[in-house]
Amino acid sequence: MSKIDKTGISRFEKITIFLLLVCLAVIIGIMATVIISINNSDIKQYIRADTEMITEDTSENRSGNTLVYDTYNGEYSVFVKDVFAAKFMSFDEAVEYAKSHENASVKRSGGSSWLWDNTPQFNVYRSGSDEYKAFIEFGDAANYAWENGDAEVFYRKNSSFIWNTYSDIPEEKMISDIEPIGQYPELYRGCEVTSLAMLLRYRGYDVSKMQLAREIKKEPMISYDDDGRQYYGNPNNGFVGNIYDENEEGLGVYHQPMYELLAKYDEKNAVDLSGSRFEDLFYFLNRNIPVAVIVSSEYRVLPEENFEYWDTREGTIRVTFDEHCVLVCGYDRNKIYCNDPMKDGRIVGYDRDNFIRSWIQMGRQAVSVCK
Repeated sequence: MSKIDKTGISRFEKITIFLLLVCLAVIIGIMATVIISINNSDIKQYIRADTEMITEDTSENRSGNTLVYDTYNGEYSVFVKDVFAAKFMSFDEAVEYAKSHENASVKRSGGSSWLWDNTPQFNVYRSGSDEYKAFIEFGDAANYAWENGDAEVFYRKNSSFIWNTYSDIPEEKMISDIEPIGQYPELYRGCEVTSLAMLLRYRGYDVSKMQLAREIKKEPMISYDDDGRQYYGNPNNGFVGNIYDENEEGLGVYHQPMYELLAKYDEKNAVDLSGSRFEDLFYFLNRNIPVAVIVSSEYRVLPEENFEYWDTREGTIRVTFDEHCVLVCGYDRNKIYCNDPMKDGRIVGYDRDNFIRSWIQMGRQAVSVCK
């Protein structure tokens, strides 16, 4: 029989109770580890933290690009200069933190695609050097490349070199196998989405101009703040007004929303070429890649009276109702050739000098894909 102490509990019973308490502590520790593991890892699999959760697209300005917004309920990771910096349960909180840093990006934890980014995407390498200079805009990258002799542009999003200054560019080129699509009669102001439809279908995507018309971001023609102040829509943010009906007010859309819509279908290859020289676009044409550009509907420089100034929520902008978009498919020494949505998508040649000057007047806007 075990010896009984003053508490009335034997030594054997004490040892038994001690062992039970140790076992209980071990069990509690294992359960806590499992719960933490589920909260921080396994649960992400249950809610499918991958690109299939993307439900709609949204956007911000060029200082920070948001290509997609989703219903993911897990953690968001913020990277600064490609190094992990922080995690947040809220997408908005993650973006707010990222905005306070340069070269930052936001991804779903464990995801591969960035949801928000202000990292310069274009790196310019000089021939024979491993050092590079980074740019947010392709146009700035290309201009810097030209200033530095033989140089090439690396596109971080595509993980490849997409353009250089030393490739031989022939005096003429034509891409003749693009399916022609006209904007009329369904889309009175749909030249931009019709040009993108021709580009995407040429790339093998089964998409229609009407589908793109529904998906392009929209801006109201006129809106009011709480004090009753009137603002016009901003084509840099979305299509302004009515894209379908000529009897309702509407304007058009510029390169940034066009690029975002293109990236929805060809995320890694979509590229905004705005700000470059027009001749820089020939590099892509010679790789059988057409380019959507903004020009005037007269394909020449417009007089000043064709423009007006609008007060938008982002400030005053200069616009014209004579804005037009075409898909450039070729060139020679005298003409620029386009699949023109206003001409049933047929290939039409326009005077080269007038066309390029018109493109410059409209802000050097161009979007395409890089391969």
